[in-house]
Amino acid sequence: MEIAIICGIIVAACMGMIIYIHQEASKTKNGSQKRENEQNTYDNYDVSTNSDVSDLFNNYIENGDNLTFIASNITTTYCVFRDTPFGKILNEEQLLCATALCNSLYYVSSGEISSDTIQRSVGYALTGTIGNFAYNVPHSGDFGFLSNFEDRTLFHVFGLSMQLEFLYFLVDTDFTSQELCDSLIDNKEIIESAVEKTYKNPKANPTYPNIHAVVSDMISNAEFRNLIKSYKFGR
Repeated sequence: MEIAIICGIIVAACMGMIIYIHQEASKTKNGSQKRENEQNTYDNYDVSTNSDVSDLFNNYIENGDNLTFIASNITTTYCVFRDTPFGKILNEEQLLCATALCNSLYYVSSGEISSDTIQRSVGYALTGTIGNFAYNVPHSGDFGFLSNFEDRTLFHVFGLSMQLEFLYFLVDTDFTSQELCDSLIDNKEIIESAVEKTYKNPKANPTYPNIHAVVSDMISNAEFRNLIKSYKFGR
């Protein structure tokens, strides 16, 4: 993906609404001092354990509120794209790619996450994996089993939510890749529940009007449409 095309799409989209949607998802940035204090306390432990990291992570994400918020927005975005005339001509991989790019504009526009990294998230979602080149692991058993989902499409949306949350928290916190992977897997029931609930009724998401407006702006952009239609998994 050409970064110039992505930047053009971002300008064409309504940045005010994009920022509104992602401000809540980036609450971790606003609590940087709290995070620093907690990390200083955590670093005093001689030996860290998965439980230590998970407990700190749970506290940092405010009992799952951020996990739920982000997963709900990702799922809503997928459903909005799916139900548009443009979405109906896309395959599953392309729908996931459009969803990932739309939800990540805040991070792409700031240069904190590359568009190529966002594109690779689709591969992780399809294979039931979470992480990056430094560390990655299946989040739902070997070979990407369907976790608690019988619907493979729903599982893909869940997988995309897991991977994007990993990327966002990797930027917004000081946790390592392994710590984030392990902690998100420990808390994946929160994400599963949010995805399943939102998938059944995306309009119940309070940010639905904002997401719908951003998606409409993006699919009105010919460069974005061509970009998504040209997407092929494994490229």
